[in-house]
Amino acid sequence: MGSTVASATICVSGYMELQATRVGSDTTLSQIVALMEEAASSKAPISRLADKISSIFVPTVITIAVAAAIQNEYNIPVVPHILCSGFTRAETEYVLLDLQFLGIENLLVLRGDKAKEDAFFKPTENGYSHTTELQEQINSFNAGHFLDGSEIKVPGKPFSYGVACYPEKHEEALNMEMDFEWFKRKVELGAEYAVTQLFYDNEAYFRFVDKARAAGINIPIIPGIKPFAKLSQLQTVPKTFHCNFPEALAHEAVKCKTDEEAKALGIEWAVAQCKELMAHGVPSLHFYTVSAVDSIAQIAARIY
Repeated sequence: MGSTVASATICVSGYMELQATRVGSDTTLSQIVALMEEAASSKAPISRLADKISSIFVPTVITIAVAAAIQNEYNIPVVPHILCSGFTRAETEYVLLDLQFLGIENLLVLRGDKAKEDAFFKPTENGYSHTTELQEQINSFNAGHFLDGSEIKVPGKPFSYGVACYPEKHEEALNMEMDFEWFKRKVELGAEYAVTQLFYDNEAYFRFVDKARAAGINIPIIPGIKPFAKLSQLQTVPKTFHCNFPEALAHEAVKCKTDEEAKALGIEWAVAQCKELMAHGVPSLHFYTVSAVDSIAQIAARIY
């Protein structure tokens, strides 16, 4: 583990020391390295490393540090999600500085979900209401300017980023055309690719891509796939994510009586979805893994 820890921590070290200074922690880099070595020697998931350092640093710091460890230790490119939700503009600037310092150059820029108890999205004080506003800050940072307008004396490599899009309309959009106009604006501001909201009807994705191409939008549009894994999700997922079950799926879904039957159906449907999408030459597949890790592992084994 020695050499891999070294490679992972070379760029993480300064970051951790910086964060320790910010929060007044006396935690040393050696403690972080020790935790990484422990995680590696036990072959534990890297998420367990995050759990162990959660008492030392705030969640954003953990996310950035673990992302850097993944990219530098395992040479797996990472794409952190940069959100409006929960962040002030100044905090976003700190995140951009930290990521750039650590050599992480690719982002997925999102507004984030509204709180469950809220009827509509409420931005963080001194934060943003829309992804497009967040894009403008990133674009300004890429151009060499801090939030206050002052010049970044030693600018790093500019970020590239993607955004979200909605083949079946964002829940807060009044209609599909209005939602599509927001997507066009994201592309105009510099999005280099888009990832769709999850969907179960491939025709909705194909129609959306055709509409984008007809409007002159030529960036990659990556389909988002999430297999349902529990019986309850057959009711909650369409409502929560405002996606339609095609007739063939709905016909089979009503037959499910147990979580096991629902999970099996979710896997079979997703495999068929992915194979059809791949046959149509999609640029990639994006899997939403929350509560579906085992299902996605089975799906990946069957389609790749």
